Amino acid sequence: MAGNDYLLFDEVEVNPHGGVQEAREIGANAVERDRSLPTRRVWPAVVKVPWIDDRRPKQNYDAIRGRDLKITQRLAKRPEELAAYEAAVDELLKSGAVEELPLGEDPRKWAYHYMCGVPVFANQRKSTRCRICIDARELNNFTNKEGDEEAADMDLQSRILEWRASKRVDCEDLKKAFWSVHIDKSDVKWLGMCVGSRIIRWIHVPFGTNWSPWALSSVLGKILKQIGGTGGAEAISFYVDDVLLRGDSCSEVSKIRREVVPALEERGFEVHQDKRMSNLDTDETV
Repeated sequence: MAGNDYLLFDEVEVNPHGGVQEAREIGANAVERDRSLPTRRVWPAVVKVPWIDDRRPKQNYDAIRGRDLKITQRLAKRPEELAAYEAAVDELLKSGAVEELPLGEDPRKWAYHYMCGVPVFANQRKSTRCRICIDARELNNFTNKEGDEEAADMDLQSRILEWRASKRVDCEDLKKAFWSVHIDKSDVKWLGMCVGSRIIRWIHVPFGTNWSPWALSSVLGKILKQIGGTGGAEAISFYVDDVLLRGDSCSEVSKIRREVVPALEERGFEVHQDKRMSNLDTDETV
């Protein structure tokens, strides 16, 4: 956490979630797809929670609901922070990463276990003053950090060396990358959360569990192997939510990007156009 951040913490296919998956439109600022490539609909990435064994966390709705209400009551004395917190909760609800308890449903039957959402404030930030942190400590006692399918690729040193050793590089930052990975329907009931006096459950991967990095890494690893690219799989790598494209010339890397970015968007991953880093606009002779 940054030095100016502080935590308000009370110490006390078929769509995997039902319905038909709609076709996804490519963002207006996305790169134009290579017209030689076929256009196709791709089903979303789905992961199962990597449980340690058959044991599951206990039903704790009453305790978590009470803790959440205390956080809201405390913030009522700080109107600006309460407004920032409510805005962050609204953003989460609109993101599609969670679903809210339907009217009339019993929260104890709707979700079998709950986590608490805790606000983290950064008063120096102009855009996002409040972020929601998930307290998943109890859930993490029942889950592995990785699943059986594919190990997480978290080798930062290798990514840095690849960047330094490549003549031409392009680094794409993925928007809300964790929220782009779906949770298997059978696990959703264990991912309830109380936040901002709202009762929700996660249908996409939350950022904050001990298995979240593995979930994103394993999915991206599979996707990028499928995409391949002009230079082959060795021309594409990633670290968490940053995708690195590399090659010997600007034209080579640009062609890879024209394939990779739309292919990622087809699979639910969008890139931050304003966070892109590359040296493709420099002189080829340099």
